[in-house]
Amino acid sequence: MSGKPLNGPPGAMTISLFVISAAAPLTTVFGAVPAAFASGMTSVVPEMFLLTGLLYLAFYKLLLSAARSMPASGAYHTYIAHGLGRRVSFAMGAVSLVSYLFIQLGVAALFGVFIRDVLGPAGASLSPWVWSIAALLLANPLCRRPVRTSALILGLIIGVELSVLFIVNLFLVFHANIPGSLHRSFSGAALMHDRTGATLAFIVGSFVGLEATSMFKDNTPQAARNERRATYLSVLVITLLYVVSAYCIEAYYFPSDIAAQAVQKQEGLYFDAIRLLMGQWCNAGIRILLIVSLFACILSLGRNIDEYLSLFLLLRDRASSARRGATYHVQTASLIAGVMLCLVFGLDPYRVVFPVCSEIAIFGIVVTQIAVCLSFVAGLGTGGRTMLPRSMMPWVALVLAGLLVEFVFIVVNPQILCRNSLILSCWPLAGIGLTGILTFLIAPRRMTV
Repeated sequence: MSGKPLNGPPGAMTISLFVISAAAPLTTVFGAVPAAFASGMTSVVPEMFLLTGLLYLAFYKLLLSAARSMPASGAYHTYIAHGLGRRVSFAMGAVSLVSYLFIQLGVAALFGVFIRDVLGPAGASLSPWVWSIAALLLANPLCRRPVRTSALILGLIIGVELSVLFIVNLFLVFHANIPGSLHRSFSGAALMHDRTGATLAFIVGSFVGLEATSMFKDNTPQAARNERRATYLSVLVITLLYVVSAYCIEAYYFPSDIAAQAVQKQEGLYFDAIRLLMGQWCNAGIRILLIVSLFACILSLGRNIDEYLSLFLLLRDRASSARRGATYHVQTASLIAGVMLCLVFGLDPYRVVFPVCSEIAIFGIVVTQIAVCLSFVAGLGTGGRTMLPRSMMPWVALVLAGLLVEFVFIVVNPQILCRNSLILSCWPLAGIGLTGILTFLIAPRRMTV
């Protein structure tokens, strides 16, 4: 299971750029953080970001430890194949691929909405789906460029995003009541609120894309060291960024008011504060940067999807260079077909497509991560298949319990992301389950994944 050769093998920093770009930090902070405050109706967002970040830090620590005892490791499905068998791996790989395709479709829809809002006043009143298709077509040739070329683009974008978030957070903290906010935030008492599950769904979705640290592992020189550095750097940077940003906006509006303000202002929670503190010109500039951030997310997630298409479903040991390039055309064609279906059925890109696609991705990735933890346990006592020593099983149990909590919250709150329609909220969960079951049943008996 040797990795697919890349033109210009990436190092730890390059991998981290792809992972952080897939998280779309600016979009997450300005979009998911207000939604999390509004959905939870309580001040637990900084705590939940911190706990979720620690959970995934422990999860990837287990992956790094398991990789040492495997001849080759990569995406989640390679660990599942080692512990639960190739047919389960085949099914979970399909679930992950579907999840990434849908989140890519959701991000493209959001890209179209934002660029329409920015260019609409200037007279470019095109449908947001036109801009979505344009973004997917533009990302296709860029994704096929060498990894280091994409990393240069992503590095510039991420540098600007982090700089902007740093400046915005400074302005918010400077005008906030820090002593009162700090006493309320991180207290831990609000974590027992009965709406915590709604908040957790948005927060878990903010960590989608971390799998890229494992995907690129086999393609790097000094692979184990680069994977370890990239993993820790990515998880820590993303967690710290989300925790600090959530706390700063909470401190600005004050914990007792943040939920009500988030419900009232929705996506304007940050922009209203920026316009008041930094001026209208800065507000407009950040809106443009949001579009760039979403495009960087499309570019980064495209790499993740290609890894599953070329290394798994297209049998990476037989994938020629030309065939690997063709996977991007398959990816682009599939996504554009999805956009056209949304257009035909008249689905709203912001209120329907993005939340439903997000729910599919969150549920699918969490299910796959649970399968990875189960694979660590399944190898015990099977003779040479154990990926982790018995001494680490308590840590596996702890991480598995955390992932199961996430899973239960998503299942028992099917209308977290799309409250207006029970059907729109429930069918994504059923669709992911059906995908895994059908793929397991039709999986070929002999597979090389």
